[in-house]
Amino acid sequence: MTTVIPINTQLVDDETASVMKSWGLDLVAPNVIREMLPTDNSDVVVEIDSPGGLVTAGSSIATLLKDYPGTVTAKIIGQAASAATVVALSADKIMMAPTATFMIHRVSVSGISGNSGDLDKYSDVLSMQDKQFANLYASKTGKTADEMLKLMTDETYMSAQQAKDIGFVDEIMFEEQPTLVAGPKTMLTKEIVDALKEYREIKGKQSNPVLNVDTDELAEKLANKLKNHEEPKQSKFAGFLF
Repeated sequence: MTTVIPINTQLVDDETASVMKSWGLDLVAPNVIREMLPTDNSDVVVEIDSPGGLVTAGSSIATLLKDYPGTVTAKIIGQAASAATVVALSADKIMMAPTATFMIHRVSVSGISGNSGDLDKYSDVLSMQDKQFANLYASKTGKTADEMLKLMTDETYMSAQQAKDIGFVDEIMFEEQPTLVAGPKTMLTKEIVDALKEYREIKGKQSNPVLNVDTDELAEKLANKLKNHEEPKQSKFAGFLF
């Protein structure tokens, strides 16, 4: 059985999540994820629609998922921004809805006070964290850390196709996966095979066991089968209110 874990709010620390829960507001924190992970090491699907949050919370959640013995699949169904991208990259496989958004930027800090020495320390920490995330992104995409840092500096928003092209995402959801073949270009399609199977079943029901192939009838059946074949429909997606 597959366990679905939603990550659909801001990422906060355990203390903040505990306080907000007492007010009836459920937020995503490391302990929340820890409690939802199955004990039998079965498959897990993490559904992500999060603007990010605390660096430490994102790092802790990513570590929990990375350390989980079972298979973890991340599905970005709305947005994966900032620290939520770190969570996504911890999965064994990353999928993204065709209308979802992937965003990376540099780490920031708020609510600080102190003298110039204190601010210098904060600056050093921010630079260190930027480099850590740039290295993480580079290891996933195969790009250089400098290339990733440039995207982070520009606060880059990516579509599903862009995220896949760069290497953040393994697969776009609902897309029909192509069948890879090594052979002549005139390969039998699934539609042709299905038509041949149907023709064989019809002939098998006849009293005469000898297979007399009517080429005109077969050609007509194949043409109708291919003509009536419908392309797979993509799932509808609702979102982005202005």
